[in-house]
Amino acid sequence: MKHVNLSLVKFFQFCTMFFFIFIVLFYFGTLLLLPLATALFVNTLLEFMGLNGVFATFISIPIAIWLGYCLYQISGLFQTILDTGTKFIQLGLAQNKRFESIVDSVVNSTDETKASEPAKLDVKKSADEPPNKKP
Repeated sequence: MKHVNLSLVKFFQFCTMFFFIFIVLFYFGTLLLLPLATALFVNTLLEFMGLNGVFATFISIPIAIWLGYCLYQISGLFQTILDTGTKFIQLGLAQNKRFESIVDSVVNSTDETKASEPAKLDVKKSADEPPNKKP
């Protein structure tokens, strides 16, 4: 039963860490792809208005950079976005520590039950041997 409990706890720990790793990668990946999506949208908009694709690309990339700079200038927005991502990382590490304490309690609880059980010996003492005295 010890191995089943330990395996279940380790499995849930793995699932939780996988979830938090996925969330962090998704969050920061989205932040990295937003300027590219903005440039693509502006490029498509300029092409729809009749501008050549090469010229639209040369215009859309500076526009996307300018929009990113405008967002960066908003007081506290950039730091809030980064703090949110670091909070995800800290939350994942805290959950991992909680699972480690559960693993320790599962391992220690099974060891204590073994230590508390009296040892069974198959050796039979003869009647003429005196009982063992502890010093």
